[in-house]
Amino acid sequence: MLSLKNTRQVLYWAIFLGLLVRISSATFGFGFHARDDYFHVLDPAIHWLEDPEFNWETSDLAGAGLRSHLIPRTVLNLLKLEIALGIEDPTTQLALIFVLLGLYSLLAVPGMFLLVRQIADEKTGLIAALITALHFSLPYGGTKLLIEAIAIPPLVFGFYFVARKEARGYFMGGLLLGFACWLRFQIGVVCLGLVAAIIYTHLKERKAEQGKEFVLLVKNLGLLASGAGITLLVQGLYDIYTTGVFYGPFINNIKFNMNPPKSLTSSNAFSYIIMWLALLLPPFAFVLLPPFVRAARLYPLLSFPWLAFLITHSFISHKEERFMYPVIPLFCALLALSLFVKEDCNHPYWHKVKKWWGVSVKAFVCVHILALGLVCINQSQLNQRQAMSKLRTDAQATGLLSIGPEIQSYFLERKDLTILRRGKPRLEWLQAVMIPTRKQKQEINRVISYKAEHETVAAHLKAVKLQCEVKEELRGWWLDRLVYKGNPRHNRRRSTIEFWHCQDNMLKN
Repeated sequence: MLSLKNTRQVLYWAIFLGLLVRISSATFGFGFHARDDYFHVLDPAIHWLEDPEFNWETSDLAGAGLRSHLIPRTVLNLLKLEIALGIEDPTTQLALIFVLLGLYSLLAVPGMFLLVRQIADEKTGLIAALITALHFSLPYGGTKLLIEAIAIPPLVFGFYFVARKEARGYFMGGLLLGFACWLRFQIGVVCLGLVAAIIYTHLKERKAEQGKEFVLLVKNLGLLASGAGITLLVQGLYDIYTTGVFYGPFINNIKFNMNPPKSLTSSNAFSYIIMWLALLLPPFAFVLLPPFVRAARLYPLLSFPWLAFLITHSFISHKEERFMYPVIPLFCALLALSLFVKEDCNHPYWHKVKKWWGVSVKAFVCVHILALGLVCINQSQLNQRQAMSKLRTDAQATGLLSIGPEIQSYFLERKDLTILRRGKPRLEWLQAVMIPTRKQKQEINRVISYKAEHETVAAHLKAVKLQCEVKEELRGWWLDRLVYKGNPRHNRRRSTIEFWHCQDNMLKN
């Protein structure tokens, strides 16, 4: 048994190491993971900064009406504070916000220790804290404006309070889990899985005095629901204040996801299962899996919510790996628990593969250390920012045509540019938009596009009498290029961007 002093030392080291990798990810690994962390969070904050009367719901911005104002307006207030302190550079502003997000995400480390210690023991809790601190996915996601990752700390502490199995704990857990649902409403599925686990555990462990136990169960679930209800009521009132509609963003999001655009990422029902197996690192996953399954059976408080979230999302066509972020800590907890339950495995398969346990764990740790190092320096979507930087300093640029790459105005910082953009090459659109720009004598002399679409873009530019040549290729970060090669269909924005200089022959004539 570890002494109190030694326990604190290990926990402090876990927090310290977690802090180092998060600061590294926030500064050296600067960038955006998905388009949502820019366009659904930072973009509306920028518009409010420029115009306090800006109406997000009625705008044409991505995510308009689909998201709570809570996180974007928090970012807005942080930007205001930085400006008041004299910090004007966009990259510095954002890096500081990423550092603050990293500090906030670090709360999950002591939270995980408390949770696993409560349901298992102190040693396992420390292992769970270390995994949470250093699992490559958490420092990476925790230093991005990802709503899925921002919901993790209240989720972890909510589980801890529920695990205490006392009246106050159920109520506090409800408050925190309700707040996690406010941040990411899909976490409601996790809460349903948690309720199922509470009922299952209660029925399994308490067989005597069934009448009294039933009353206690109802009381505990009532306290949990009361805590969540208070938070969700505050959310609804906040939505009325910011959008004018009680649960307006939630309702709109549900409607949107019931009939999503075909352009959204979709995959088969087994995609998430494959993703979780990949996190166990095949072929070693086949050795690690039996103890993991054993841990899942022994600790339904963790496994039921995790499985409920996984199964539910597997039946939704729109799939992205980041959607799984909220339950990664539950996965980490089960992973820690699996280290100490392997001797309880009695399945014949386990007896065949357990000789590989030691080498599998070592390989798992080594690969994750390597992955952690990579994500801490990965400049995600650097190519997009490189394009904006080129345009920001290009004094000769008068008009921009973007065929593919998104316009991140936060880094562009130019209001004088005529900007035309379409996600994919389409000649009819290009011909149509060039007519009014030429009538207004607005010269388009810069084009950005993806290298993979070079031939199509070149033909379209020639067809509308734009004489263009590629001046530079913006390749971004090498890890992004590797991700693109692995899955070009879903990672187009991470591919090489071509920067064209053009002359408008129609205006010249």
